[in-house]
Amino acid sequence: SGEKVFSSTDFGCKRYGCLMQLVIGCISLFYMWIYLLSELTSISNVYVLVVGDSSHDNFNVWVCITAVLRTLFYTSTCGLSASIPTNKFQVLMMGLLIVVLTIAVSASPENKVTKKNYDAASNWTI
Repeated sequence: SGEKVFSSTDFGCKRYGCLMQLVIGCISLFYMWIYLLSELTSISNVYVLVVGDSSHDNFNVWVCITAVLRTLFYTSTCGLSASIPTNKFQVLMMGLLIVVLTIAVSASPENKVTKKNYDAASNWTI
């Protein structure tokens, strides 16, 4: 049933020629490279926030390399059957984190929004 698959690169080839298929493929690869770099930057920034010491920049690189190698290992050895449960676990952890942060932010008295604060924030365009 793979004959019916039609991607954006296939559309580019059929409509504009194979050179356009190559261009679309290169743009897609560039986009995924930027996405990967942003994910790794986020991992590094979260590490610095958790540890609280930004003087270990070289160690931040090793944290990112370790994350990449670990992900590459379990994805290459187990494939999609390892990736889907990992994503489900990440969704559960994100949901738990959102609940915990919502409780922590709303329970603290210094985080209460006063009418003056609300008015200042809601009228910023005027």
